[in-house]
Amino acid sequence: MEQFKSFQKPIKVKLTPYEKVLKYAKKYQQDAKAKPLKYLRTKPVKAKIKKKSGKLLSKIRKEVETLAKLKAKKRDNYICQRCQKKVEGSNAHASHIIPVSHGNVLRFNPRNMICLCYHCHINWWHKNPMESAEWFKLVFPEVWEYLKKEKEKIVKFKLEDYQKMKDALSK
Repeated sequence: MEQFKSFQKPIKVKLTPYEKVLKYAKKYQQDAKAKPLKYLRTKPVKAKIKKKSGKLLSKIRKEVETLAKLKAKKRDNYICQRCQKKVEGSNAHASHIIPVSHGNVLRFNPRNMICLCYHCHINWWHKNPMESAEWFKLVFPEVWEYLKKEKEKIVKFKLEDYQKMKDALSK
């Protein structure tokens, strides 16, 4: 086994930004032209803060959407609005009427969601969008008018907005 030791590749360990700064400081401690430590330490810290706030934002966004879907299902008494069957568990789907891709305004609005069973949601709502839209306009005309008005708004949500929505939906 010792005869093969020379063929093994050395393992490189990646240093964290802070460890790199310390290594740099030790190596060039007495060098007058070395970059100041303050400059080297601030760069990686800012990047970490941005990543954490992005993760927090997406986590709260997901929580708010889950609460809105739950509120829509409760509003409809866990009854599929198309076939009128009682649904529960993973068979209960809250589907967006105006798709999320049409703007962020109605994504978290429970009035933009409808409770459907799995079959109606996947095999009818998504496969026949024109037919399902016409059905919705006939069955829920006042909600359709409200959604048409609301979807024209342009809104950019901030972390505080998501927190307010989460608190309002939790009640």
